[in-house]
Amino acid sequence: MQPFFVALLIIGIGEIALAIYFLTTIGRQNIRVAVGLLCAFTALWVVAGAFIIHQPQGIHDNVLSRSSYFFGPFIIFSLMYFIMNYPYENKAFDKYQVLWMYAVSLVIGLLGLFSHEVVVKFVSDGMRSYWQNGQLFWLYGGTLTLGYLIVLYFLFKKLRVSTGIIYRRYIAVFVAIIIGGLPGVLFDLFLPMFLGQSIYPVAGPLSTSIWLGVVSYIVLRA
Repeated sequence: MQPFFVALLIIGIGEIALAIYFLTTIGRQNIRVAVGLLCAFTALWVVAGAFIIHQPQGIHDNVLSRSSYFFGPFIIFSLMYFIMNYPYENKAFDKYQVLWMYAVSLVIGLLGLFSHEVVVKFVSDGMRSYWQNGQLFWLYGGTLTLGYLIVLYFLFKKLRVSTGIIYRRYIAVFVAIIIGGLPGVLFDLFLPMFLGQSIYPVAGPLSTSIWLGVVSYIVLRA
């Protein structure tokens, strides 16, 4: 897992740099804040994943081993926050709705972090690594999978009524979110609801560079 550990750290550091840039520059406030938060929470998820897979072989039942499940909800809701405000700020989307959205993320994240009914343990036996999920993982995985699908739905609705350069940018974001987000949703959320295990722990974090790179580039070009 050493090459994956190094790769995830590099990706995480790059995403942290993007987060700092977007959160400290002046521009279309909601969009930059949304992208900055998206980069920040994704970076924390990626770095957490790096240190999780870097643990010694064995069975690990600790906060570190479940930390990636804390950051997952914040990524989905930050992505939703971005889509609601791109390419034009949604004035109806006020700060109270944003606070409510992140409060929901916090509750779901804390369940993933502390509840053994959601995540039981992380197992590394030298041949493979995986999370053993609890009986209520379907609630966690189902909620975030639904959130991801809602993001795609709203993005598709905007895409259908767009033209010109905005249409092309929506297409790029739509494809990037599918290619870059699907591995994490599939292997960390959807399949584990049926398999009882979250296999391929590096698939999702490695693919985040695709959609974050595209989203950041498009926002910077706007």
